[in-house]
Amino acid sequence: MTNSSDPGARLDPPPPGIEPGGITDKTRKHVFALLNKQGITDPDVQRRGMTKVLGRPVESRSSLTEDEGRTLVMELQARERRYAR
Repeated sequence: MTNSSDPGARLDPPPPGIEPGGITDKTRKHVFALLNKQGITDPDVQRRGMTKVLGRPVESRSSLTEDEGRTLVMELQARERRYAR
């Protein structure tokens, strides 16, 4: 965390298992659980869908940021709700 009273304060290191700015294991697992639940299991199809939702080329699923992972979770959950009606 940053100390708002000290503009030079550094961020704490990321949790183990992720690179700075990378997706957490929890969010990554959530994304892939939702993809699998919806029958989207082909990696190429997953990347094409991620590219469409995120508006940037996703060449590797491991390149996702935490914010992008959360965006994908929200989109996949919305998709589930739309098709559950």
